[in-house]
Formats: sequence, C-alpha cells, structure tokens
Amino acid sequence: MTPKPNKVVEFRIGDAFSADAPLARWMTALAISHNDIRHCNLRLISAGRPVHESIYYFRLVASHFKEIAKDLDRASREWDEVRAFVDDLPEPARADFEAVLECASEMEAELGVLRNTLFHYPRLDRKNAAKDREKLQQAMKEAADLPGTITVGEYFGTVRFDFADEIIVQFIGEDDVAGPLMDKLQRGVLALWRFCHHAFEAYLATLPSTAYTVSLAEDVE
Repeated sequence: MTPKPNKVVEFRIGDAFSADAPLARWMTALAISHNDIRHCNLRLISAGRPVHESIYYFRLVASHFKEIAKDLDRASREWDEVRAFVDDLPEPARADFEAVLECASEMEAELGVLRNTLFHYPRLDRKNAAKDREKLQQAMKEAADLPGTITVGEYFGTVRFDFADEIIVQFIGEDDVAGPLMDKLQRGVLALWRFCHHAFEAYLATLPSTAYTVSLAEDVE
C-alpha cells in the first residue's frame, strides 16, 4: 500500500501561536519537547546502530520522556487553560495523556537512574570508596573481566573509549537496559506521539481557517 503524502501546515507564527496566550505557549513547549524525543527515538530504533550508540540514545529518550511527562503533569495542574483543553480532547487523546503520566510514574525510579547517568557523570566519593560502596567503583569491578578497547585516530572524532560503554552498562544496571524496560518506555513514547498528534489537530481547529494553509509534501525522516 502506497503511504499517503504528509501534510504541511504553514502559518505566520504570531497568528497561530500568540505569545500572550497560555495555551499557545504550552503547545509550543509541547512541540519543542516532541521534536527532541522524536529525533532521539528515531536514532534509537534505527537498524544497525552500534551498541554504544543504542545505550546512549536509550538514556537520552528516557531522560526526555521523564522531563516531558513532568511538564505535562505540572502544566495541567497549574493552568486552567491547559486543563480545559486536555479535558475537551477526544477520549483516545485523553487516554494517551494519562498513559504518558502513568508510564512515567511506573518507571519513576528507572527513569531517574537513566537521567542521572546521562546528565550527572560518575563522581569519586572518598567516603563510599573507603567502604567499597562507590557506584563507579562497583561498576568497574563488575566490568573487570569484560574485554575493553580504545580506538585512537589522528583527528577529532576518531578517538573512542569503548571500554567506558561496558562500565556504564554496569553503572546503570543490566536490568535497566533489558527488553522489558525498553518496551515499556516505547509504549510511553508512542502514547506521547499520539497525544501530540491529536492535541495539535484539536488546537488548529480552534484557529480561524485564514490563519494557516495546508498542502501536501513528500515524506520526511
């Protein structure tokens, strides 16, 4: 079956997304976060990606998802305009909104660990190291018998400390990069994608028909 061509919606940004309208600002923040997680998730699920890159993008998707879910929950609680908009969406869209929040809640501990390993690098802790409880110390001991490599080239970008990937897997924990966690995260990401799709469709329907135009375009990545 030949896929349908994509639609391109064009507008003057100020006409479609007024800086003074809370809902327009929220939709803009949602669009920014959607683009970030879309980019990372496409890289994560692409075939033939090296293991070390898959681990990195997995941590990145998890981190984005955690922050997006937190922002969705906070905005819906603090802004009446946002809450009313979400409440007026079709039931499938509301269900996806709740699914995103539920997934983030169920995975709170795992998402926190993955986010921390991405944005807070392992640090040396004198007290814990003396007690043999430093996290990096433990991860290095668990990886001690694994093969490690360093790739060295002449130019920037050709140096790669491959052994560090083995250690970060131990640092995160084997269970955190297993299939079940990946599957659960992907369900949450897909619910987020569907919610964004329905939310923007509903938002555009609130605008005057003269505020934007719709045309067809070829597929994009």
